[in-house]
Amino acid sequence: LVAIMNLAGIRSISDMAFIRSVSIINESMTLKNPFNKDVFILPFDDGKGEIMDFMDMDYFKAIRYPEYKRFIHLDYAYSSNTFDRLGIASVYSRIDDVNTYQYVSEDKIYDLPDTEKTFIIDFAIAIEPAKGQEISLKKVERFIKYLKTLHYPIARISADTFQSKRSLQEFELCGFQTESISVDRSRDPYIFYRQLLNRRKIIQVKHDLLKFELINLKDDGIKVDHKTTSTKDLADAVCGAITSCSTS
Repeated sequence: LVAIMNLAGIRSISDMAFIRSVSIINESMTLKNPFNKDVFILPFDDGKGEIMDFMDMDYFKAIRYPEYKRFIHLDYAYSSNTFDRLGIASVYSRIDDVNTYQYVSEDKIYDLPDTEKTFIIDFAIAIEPAKGQEISLKKVERFIKYLKTLHYPIARISADTFQSKRSLQEFELCGFQTESISVDRSRDPYIFYRQLLNRRKIIQVKHDLLKFELINLKDDGIKVDHKTTSTKDLADAVCGAITSCSTS
């Protein structure tokens, strides 16, 4: 059947774009990403660059809504041989008054706010290993620890289950709450993301790579994946951070 559909020029389910509207993605990307580069190479050797070198320190010294806790997710990648990137995203949620509903008690009628959350991507970065090298996990850990010295309000750090245990243990020793989250085992994190996007309940940083990855997601009904010409490391990081935030 799929072969017949392809011959007829009809897209099969396995070829279906997960997010159909590019304009909705564009509408959601209204914030400046507080880094001077969205994608950068991080050399493995110490003394040859840190994630902190790319931070917009003016923002991190006076962040938006410091009273809201941040949820950071790391989607790990290690080697330049895999053509993957390490994605890091930070998310917080804000409760909005949507409308009111009536509550009756002791013959009195109260108008109470009906609230729900809007999720805000505070930052999103993609890190590439230098050619022939691996990404230094120590540098990633130093970056998270540095955020703590800036009093960046981190509630929890999560990571995918692929070889992330060492870093999560290191973060726990520093006093962070941690958890393992995989956005590949279930479609639920991406389904939730799409629902937020369609309902205009997500605000994102302007990020060309993130937009490219979102546009090139495909859905076969079993798994949300990327096309062969794309990646989804940063999209995974964003979905993981939203999942952690939504379940807090």
